[in-house]
Amino acid sequence: EMDVEASDAPPVEEFAAPPLAEEEAPPAARAPPSELAALLGPELYKMEMVDAQTAQIVSLDTDAALAGKKVIGLYFSADWCPPCVKFTPELVSFYQ
Repeated sequence: EMDVEASDAPPVEEFAAPPLAEEEAPPAARAPPSELAALLGPELYKMEMVDAQTAQIVSLDTDAALAGKKVIGLYFSADWCPPCVKFTPELVSFYQ
């Protein structure tokens, strides 16, 4: 056994880890999710075009993606639903 006196031990501050950024913080240390994040989940996904032929799915933090938005529209559709299949292109056209 090694006998170490208290004066030999380095101060605790030398071993303190730097504070974590919000995205690196463990879930318990983060702010509670908003009502929308609780409803939709912690991440939203969107498709971004890389070039004319290639797309990629990008993950976004729900609260960050929706911050400052006055209106948020959620549209649910099914490819087996004839009215949905007809309406979706109209909605896309309106959005653009």
